[in-house]
Amino acid sequence: MDATDLEVARAAATAAAEAVIGALADPVTIDEKSAPTDLVTNADRAGEDAAVAVITGARPGDGVQGEEGHRIDGRRVWLVDPVDGTLNLVRGLPGWACVVALVEDGTTEIAFVRDVTASQTFWGLRDEGAWRDSEPMRVREDVGLDAALVSTYLHPSKRGMPGVDEVNRALTTGVGALRAGAGSGSLELAWIADGRLDGWVQPDLAPWDWEPGALLVREAGGRTAAIRPRPDGPLWCVAGTPSVCDALVALVEAEARG
Repeated sequence: MDATDLEVARAAATAAAEAVIGALADPVTIDEKSAPTDLVTNADRAGEDAAVAVITGARPGDGVQGEEGHRIDGRRVWLVDPVDGTLNLVRGLPGWACVVALVEDGTTEIAFVRDVTASQTFWGLRDEGAWRDSEPMRVREDVGLDAALVSTYLHPSKRGMPGVDEVNRALTTGVGALRAGAGSGSLELAWIADGRLDGWVQPDLAPWDWEPGALLVREAGGRTAAIRPRPDGPLWCVAGTPSVCDALVALVEAEARG
């Protein structure tokens, strides 16, 4: 019997996690990407190779977009982020994940996020729901922005983009509490779906950093938005409970425009 797409996603994320953990048994080779804290390691590359091998073996006609460089064209495209949260992995911190998603004709159909250090999985199917392991997920009850726990990432390569510094300053005083770390975007979006965070906002994202987690949020009853408040500025991705997402969109639009 052929594997379902969800089974392929699960197997690919599992293969990535096993390859990453295996690579960590030896000294890790670390390279910089866009900034000294934007890193890639041999473990990332091993994880992506392993995930892509599973996908191409099970779905040879599909496309692939991997953060570490795999590119195969196709109507159905698998997004792969072998280590979402590489800085955490390098520093020995918790909070990194192996992420796989399926996008078909521009619509995200499946998302699978494996939190390796917490031994949890988060997964969702379009129009069918989202789960943590086997438990259905649901976003928190709505609160005002002044009571919301919101997460972002002050990425060094994005500071100074038109409107970004203004939004970041507004977030520090405009929300109840702000998490501004160097974590895993897909995990943080999964935590919104699981009722742990209220909101999330970041500019200028790659599809593997946004699409998987955004599907989880929507399937758990939350809301997502992608907006470009000014033509010379980045696209902002926003997620949260319905009211918090709307309030964050209004904050970004107002502050980014100046």
